[in-house]
Amino acid sequence: MPFNDLINTLRDGDGQISTDNLSDLSDLTRSEITEFVALWSNFSEDYQQWLISTLVEMTEESSELDFSSIFKIGLKSEYDFVVSKCIDGLWEYEDRSVIPDFIAVLSSDNLSDTRSTCAAALGKFGPLLHDKKILQTDADLVYENLMSTLSDESENLEVRRRCLESIAEFNNEDVNEDVEEYIKWAYSSGDTDLKASSIYAMGRSGETVWLPILLIELKSIDPSIRYESAIACGILGEDDVLPHLEELLQDDDNQVQIAACAALGNIGGTLSRQILTKFLENCDPDLEQIAQLALENTEFLEDPMGF
Repeated sequence: MPFNDLINTLRDGDGQISTDNLSDLSDLTRSEITEFVALWSNFSEDYQQWLISTLVEMTEESSELDFSSIFKIGLKSEYDFVVSKCIDGLWEYEDRSVIPDFIAVLSSDNLSDTRSTCAAALGKFGPLLHDKKILQTDADLVYENLMSTLSDESENLEVRRRCLESIAEFNNEDVNEDVEEYIKWAYSSGDTDLKASSIYAMGRSGETVWLPILLIELKSIDPSIRYESAIACGILGEDDVLPHLEELLQDDDNQVQIAACAALGNIGGTLSRQILTKFLENCDPDLEQIAQLALENTEFLEDPMGF
């Protein structure tokens, strides 16, 4: 469908547009974005929800579609569901242009669920800085806003804990002390969700100083804590944790077993490979594919050129 015809159909606001035709909203030009913006504010809440949800589903089915321009417009919606869905749609979007929009959502009066989703999404810019895909000034802006929200004691705890998880991705020598203090705060808070976030942050911080705590928490009575501890151990990548992860392969909780498999696959090495090979001989059929992928990852780490 020609873009002008699509715009006219959208203007009617009846939702009767096929996904084939909606694909023409991918990779919009500057002038086409201007035309779409003129329509957007006139869409009803239901119509915005339908359109954005449909576009997100389409991007999940096809990586060739790029509706980032639409999603960035949707971040300014007055409807929280729409904003959250737009954040989902931009989850893999790595362009620095979205940083101010995400920060605006984080500091807005949107619902806490929306803002916590945004806080989590901001964490992706830490690894992008390490890979030199964004500027240091961009990373500093994200870090400062995450820290400002995290340190606000009047802020919603769900938002604060997502900020902690994300801010750990930016950990370096300059900010290590601040991150460490908030990890300790969350760990000793007495709140299970905050404690889980602190353990998540321990792994993302890249600091092996947290390993003694993680080894203790691998035996926690709470499966969510065992799960996060296993994942964190896998990220830190120390061989000392391998026997403990092997024990978790027999955990009563299926998700903990999956986390242990993933951690072993991430750490790699001869012992990880032996543990996973042995596990595959008698594991539950539901875990067989996951364990096999983890085993293949250990082999890839040993010989990347062999794949």
